[in-house]
Amino acid sequence: MHVRPARGDDYEPICALLSAVDARHHAALPERFNPTSAPARPRDWLDAKLSAPDAALLLAEEEGAALGLVDVHEAAAPQIPLFVPRRYAVVDQLVVADARHRQGVGRALMDAAHQWARARGLTQVELNVYEFNEGARAFYAALGYETLSRKLGRSLEA
Repeated sequence: MHVRPARGDDYEPICALLSAVDARHHAALPERFNPTSAPARPRDWLDAKLSAPDAALLLAEEEGAALGLVDVHEAAAPQIPLFVPRRYAVVDQLVVADARHRQGVGRALMDAAHQWARARGLTQVELNVYEFNEGARAFYAALGYETLSRKLGRSLEA
């Protein structure tokens, strides 16, 4: 297995990976996520990711088969007196093919995202994970991630 920057010709395998994770989100939170069908993202989504100067879309593969991806970009704290000025990396999504869970793919992708951030002089990485995703929360905790805040929601339906 190796991790490399995604390319335009990776569109179909990337959509396949995203479709699977989208389906898990829909199953867990159908009031928030629609069921999806391929392609999971429009082509211009991938084009924008690949051309962004402050972002990387990294793909794990083995023998030409896509095993997972990580989408990471650089962010900065708001420029207001409350916040300490800082630049940091944000992992927007990490996806591992179902058949490859617990085989080191996610760790390899996160290692690559961390290396990308370090190469840009960034010293922190942040990400969001849905509360229902206990496996992901345990995975990130094992990598040293800690809860920084909680986003709460409430339905106003009866």
